[in-house]
Amino acid sequence: MAKLVRVSPASVTVAFSGSFCFSCGVLDYIEDFVHEFRILTDKAELKVDKTRQTSEHSFEADFRVRAR
Repeated sequence: MAKLVRVSPASVTVAFSGSFCFSCGVLDYIEDFVHEFRILTDKAELKVDKTRQTSEHSFEADFRVRAR
């Protein structure tokens, strides 16, 4: 599950939670979000900035927003 935490013109923070395949790497899930975002709009793109584990089954990711 992905939940929007914060939004500003320059950044977006999203919380990811659920059961992850840790052998695949959580970063893969976060990077996949960037690719899925591209499907929604062609006016902006996201780039992964910082990630942090917030509990055993949740992570937050900060994305930089760049206008296209």
